[in-house]
Amino acid sequence: MTSLQKITTTSALALALGLALPAYAQNEKATDQELQNKSAPQGQMESDKQTPAMPDQKDVGAGKAGTPGMTGTASVQPVTEQRPSQFLAGDLIGSSVVNDQGEAVGNVKNLAIDKDGKVESVVVSVGGFLGIGSKQVGLPWESMKRESSEGSMTLHIAATADELKQMPEFRTVEAIKSEQEAERARNAARQNTGTGANPVPPRSGAPANQ
Repeated sequence: MTSLQKITTTSALALALGLALPAYAQNEKATDQELQNKSAPQGQMESDKQTPAMPDQKDVGAGKAGTPGMTGTASVQPVTEQRPSQFLAGDLIGSSVVNDQGEAVGNVKNLAIDKDGKVESVVVSVGGFLGIGSKQVGLPWESMKRESSEGSMTLHIAATADELKQMPEFRTVEAIKSEQEAERARNAARQNTGTGANPVPPRSGAPANQ
């Protein structure tokens, strides 16, 4: 065999080995994977297939407030103390109302508050004796001056007791509805009375029916 033939034969063998080795390695890898799959427990294989996806980080802790195991911020924050500039409605109701001369002209019975929580008027009981014969009048909150002394509150107003007694009585929404219903009932009664036939008056000189 000549040198050229040897070189050609050697090159052919090297080429054949170069092509065969990758295929052999791929077959060996596939065989090893099959052996691992066969030897692995069935439960582990099912677990690998059904592993759930991790939730988004933005969803963590976004549960409802008060849910066990979940974190969240309450939508309503408590008020823990009264500010010095505030007063309690319980301190105002029942307090005395005095005029510019310091004379007691009534006492606070109630407060009228608007939808925004602002006090609009004060309902004051005036006149009478020990609550008998008294009436309630509404006075604008801005017309009063508030004075606190030794835990008690007093309201000052520029009006005399007689002026307050002459004011119209304060009516609540319930009182207005009751008056309207009573008026409708009276009107209905008058209409029902008017539907009957009017009796014919007797002729002059004719004897009345016994």
